[in-house]
Amino acid sequence: MAVKEVKDIMPDGLAVNAIEGWHVVRLDKRSLVEFGEEKELWKTLRLLEEPTFLRQTVGYIGAFNNQFLVSRIDPETGKTDQTTVEFPVRDVDTDLKHFYITTTDKIYKCEENRFFPKEDYELKLVESMDKGFKSISVSPGNIFLVSQNKIYKLNKHGGILKEVDLPEAMLVRSDAESVFVITDDNRFLVMTPDLEVQAHNTFEGAVKKFDVGPFFAYLLTDKHFYVFSKVTAERVAHVEDADHYTTFGVGLNHLYFFNTKERAVEAVHKRDLLEAGMGEIPLEVLMEYMLAALMMIEKITGKKAFIHVKEGYFHIHVGDKTIDFEEFIAHLSKVFPETYYFFYNKGYTRYLLTFGRECNILGSTPEKGRLEIDVTQYGDVLERNYFVKQNKELLLETVEEIIKKAS
Repeated sequence: MAVKEVKDIMPDGLAVNAIEGWHVVRLDKRSLVEFGEEKELWKTLRLLEEPTFLRQTVGYIGAFNNQFLVSRIDPETGKTDQTTVEFPVRDVDTDLKHFYITTTDKIYKCEENRFFPKEDYELKLVESMDKGFKSISVSPGNIFLVSQNKIYKLNKHGGILKEVDLPEAMLVRSDAESVFVITDDNRFLVMTPDLEVQAHNTFEGAVKKFDVGPFFAYLLTDKHFYVFSKVTAERVAHVEDADHYTTFGVGLNHLYFFNTKERAVEAVHKRDLLEAGMGEIPLEVLMEYMLAALMMIEKITGKKAFIHVKEGYFHIHVGDKTIDFEEFIAHLSKVFPETYYFFYNKGYTRYLLTFGRECNILGSTPEKGRLEIDVTQYGDVLERNYFVKQNKELLLETVEEIIKKAS
């Protein structure tokens, strides 16, 4: 019997997805968190090549490797579309509806429903760009790209906005406010969106996986597991002798590891790893932050504001105008950094309608694909929620910026 190996873990709003050998499996989150049991919801057929990493959009899970595998999986059923491409895949990142599939010298922006890379999807990069691409990260407004000798800030069409010499860069991640880089000389860098280093720290060991979430960056090496502040680069938690972990995934309130000693996926509550309360983000609070922003939009404009979901696309409707959901999250996360999770983990955004219903915070009308404000029940949220009240002025400024984006 083959020894169980898990190459990557990626949670979403309802489950935990993992690569087991040549398959992707979906595990019930509640069973894993509450009982430590791996209850399998589905398992894909054997893929064409052995996958090594997972990414996701709102609609799909993607499984890839650094050879030629490109596959797309329905999160509800496990139904898989797959192919092998003619070029080695170096890295992949996503926004809500696109996979950005990166080779050594090209980026293919593939809409999730027309998934497989082809020439029409290729971003028109500047011919003179430094090639040998290593890593890509997509934020709501930009693409950050590590090449052989440089790190680039690109617009969503591939145009160069900024470039910095950084040949030691290996991996890049980003959010709405910062860029995070791992280097081959064992440094963790916090950079501005214009690629100026703001803070840095060091680590030991060969990198296995690097990822970010709200507030913290997470790094697993063959020696230790590190948690760094995304602002100061300070090490806020450290698990020594973590060589028995091969990979991890960042959830809203849990981290998920594959433990080679137990040959099992295990859930660790963030509050057990970090100081009390740090990193803990109740889903209801995230929804209240969104509610507060929508309510303030209504107060300022005098028009109905709601989140609308149509064919998987999310928009904020204000009267007869719309605001792109990614723009909305990018602005709101400057006030409440936790809300960036709805861009960082598209598998949570996938279930916004479900969460609205479960939390009883947003009036949910799934048949219309809408999340609406129940003002009669939550009209006092601007005063009741402590963090909303404390940040009311900043929220007002931010909402005014959001309204300007309406088209």
